[in-house]
Amino acid sequence: MVCRSTLSRLPDDGHYSEGGVRLIGTFCGDDYQPKADVSGDVRIDWHIHFLKVFVSPVEISDDANIDEKTGFTGIPTLGSDSLSVPPRSLHDDSSMGKLNMTTPMTSLRQGTSLIWHHPRLSYDPIRGNLPDQKGPLRTRLATGKEEHQVPDILNTGYIYPVQFGHVPLVTHICIRAVMPEQFGSPETARGLPHLAFRSFLDALRQDDDITDVDQEVDPHTQLPAIVRKVYECQGRAPFFKNVKGTHDGSIRVLAAPSGLRKSQANTYGRLARHIGLLPSASMKDLVSAMMAAKVKQPIAPAVVATGPVKEEKLCTDQIDLMKLPGPFVDTADGDKYLQTYGIHIVQSPDGSWTNWSIARAMVYDRDHLVGQLVLPHHIAQIREKWRIAGKDVPWALALGVPPVAMMAASMPLPEGRSHAAYIGGMTGRPLEVVKCETNGLYVPAHSEIVLEGFMSITETKCDGPFGEGYCFASDEHRQPLFKVNAMTRRIGAILPISMAGRAVDEMQTLAGTLEGAEIQQLCQEDDLPINNVFIPIEAQTVWAVAQVDTARLRRLKMHSSTLCRRLGNVVFRNKVGLTIHRMFVVGTDIDPYKFKDVIWAFSTRCRPGMDEYLFEDVPGFILVPFMGRGSGPPMQGGKCVHDCLLPDEYINGQS
Repeated sequence: MVCRSTLSRLPDDGHYSEGGVRLIGTFCGDDYQPKADVSGDVRIDWHIHFLKVFVSPVEISDDANIDEKTGFTGIPTLGSDSLSVPPRSLHDDSSMGKLNMTTPMTSLRQGTSLIWHHPRLSYDPIRGNLPDQKGPLRTRLATGKEEHQVPDILNTGYIYPVQFGHVPLVTHICIRAVMPEQFGSPETARGLPHLAFRSFLDALRQDDDITDVDQEVDPHTQLPAIVRKVYECQGRAPFFKNVKGTHDGSIRVLAAPSGLRKSQANTYGRLARHIGLLPSASMKDLVSAMMAAKVKQPIAPAVVATGPVKEEKLCTDQIDLMKLPGPFVDTADGDKYLQTYGIHIVQSPDGSWTNWSIARAMVYDRDHLVGQLVLPHHIAQIREKWRIAGKDVPWALALGVPPVAMMAASMPLPEGRSHAAYIGGMTGRPLEVVKCETNGLYVPAHSEIVLEGFMSITETKCDGPFGEGYCFASDEHRQPLFKVNAMTRRIGAILPISMAGRAVDEMQTLAGTLEGAEIQQLCQEDDLPINNVFIPIEAQTVWAVAQVDTARLRRLKMHSSTLCRRLGNVVFRNKVGLTIHRMFVVGTDIDPYKFKDVIWAFSTRCRPGMDEYLFEDVPGFILVPFMGRGSGPPMQGGKCVHDCLLPDEYINGQS
């Protein structure tokens, strides 16, 4: 593996190309060193390295046209022969730093110039005075055969414009071009919200469904409070650009990626964007689309040489998980939970089954996570296979994945089924994946961050407490340790997070919704007269509502006890029904997607005792408070089917 930090080391060779990233040139003092000619469809990345110096107050000209937030002039624009690029962020809490900026993907002709605009005001610490140049200063870098021009201002150091205080003195600049042709076919992902996380953010902006938070927030106190308020108010998804502790703004945070919207016309718009539907799609539309994909012909993923997630590569000695902006979901949390909205990727020892799953993971130290694994979940099954084989589990954690991948990983597919191929069948095109640096696993190429390494089959540490979605902090439990050997990520990577609590959040909108779809299929495969199954998002994913085809029920001459006992056995004894503790049977006059209708039917049609069928010999879900903190066995029983059909509905169809 090439062990290189793209932010801290410049290549020494005169013509550098690796993994689709080509160095165009570097500035160091007054020396510009061209590295390569570039044309075609590229994205340009700039890395400005600087030292900070202290200067006295200086006068700012009224016509300097300086942006008060960034300190830089200009807006990214593409002319016929030039591209203006303002920097994106500033590292501000040490004597040394880096400034990174990225242009949008765009087409550059041979000979196109890249122009970095400098504001008019700069302080020259070497000469001790203001430069003589008038108007905006700029550095021109030609990507073709043109002569390279470096104005005098860069020779003495570019200074971030402030009235006084610490300002950066540029030491060197690295300009790179990322060629997307190395990513496979860029049109398969770029611009499609469900296939690329950055495009998903663009779609939220188009929907007026994102709020930029520029001021610094504390990930342990302020950020969780803001996010929980957003869930409660069904507000826009907050995009935190300045999380305390990230130092240079290299990691940003998007919260509530699958939260509900306040608008009744597109309440589930964020979820719809995950799978390429219009924001106005209903919950039934979402479930139908996911179910329909299960019977489509799978399309294997497309392996590409590299991808956006390879823009930065960090090795073991460069990794410090403690510096990443994982939040505290609850004040009682054992540590920050970095993994709340990503996918674990593991493969069976014989390579026949690759599983993508969602399970929380807590930072243990600088290069270890500890995560929750619960049998019969598939990731735990695969770990058991490796334990029998006597080897640690090759593992990867992908964060900021294409949104459709999150939906697929939430879908409890049958054992042995490939999530990546399921996505291909659903979208009609192969999902682009790229090989990990340290093991043989493949991860979505358009991820924001990937951690890779191994999951131990022997070593465990305490996971928790954790502020569960059931509003009780879970106890500490010994769980497997994950060793991180490498990290790859996008420049300016975005970490998506979910903050579990009282409904409604991702625990209900994502996991609960898709479990209901799988339960519906289980029932229909068992030839039960069930039309629809939905897990109400208001009920913390512990209730499920089954709508019965009452006409077929009567043709089958099925009685209440037969129907409810069969239904309970099908659902409660299957992995997908682990979290479900109450099943409600309703007729065709009740819409299972309308919680008020369900509550009305339960309140008026289900007689306590006689119309309820208990199941005490089935697996129970320990995290539900009445199980883990109740009076009965924490992992067995506590389940019930409530018959909300009146007797006449079994006989003559009247309700």
